[in-house]
Amino acid sequence: METIRISESKIKVMLSREDMTKYRIPRASADGSDPSLRTAIRSILRDAGRAGGFDPDSGQLYIQLYPDKRGGCELFVTRTDDADGRGKAAPRTVSTRVEIFSFPSLDGLISFADRISHSFCGESAAYTNGKAYFLTLAGGDLSEMCALPCALLCALADEYGGALEGFGKDLYIAEYCRRITPDGKRDAIALLSSLR
Repeated sequence: METIRISESKIKVMLSREDMTKYRIPRASADGSDPSLRTAIRSILRDAGRAGGFDPDSGQLYIQLYPDKRGGCELFVTRTDDADGRGKAAPRTVSTRVEIFSFPSLDGLISFADRISHSFCGESAAYTNGKAYFLTLAGGDLSEMCALPCALLCALADEYGGALEGFGKDLYIAEYCRRITPDGKRDAIALLSSLR
């Protein structure tokens, strides 16, 4: 385990595959819903806090976990209380399901957005890693967000690209991609389909 103190209120903890085993971090539940993950993070923070001079017990914490390619992970831990004791509002996240579709070209992304623009009612955003384009659809179950049957939506996506599968796909987008639709706009599909 390696700890880097970024600021008075933030540390980065890098865990190897061996650390993941030692602390019994379940890889399948990086969203924080598994109680054993919370217990493991408490143990890590106690050990990392001693090493990095960071007191994890002195206020609320905002924790971000990103799996890495070698089987370990990186934890970013931010204490959300100001130094003078006045609490800052902790960043709020809503646990929602995110579907991510990948496209080899911008034209494929725009075409897919245009095809589903009248059927989709959730939040969406577009990203790129410089080589491919990605569309995230966020909300509840896909069947609740889209008037199209799930199989038809995926078949449409396959015409232009395809659905990303697997653990950590949303973390990949967060770490390696940049957003190409405005941050304040929640409906990338309407914006992209207007380019058609």
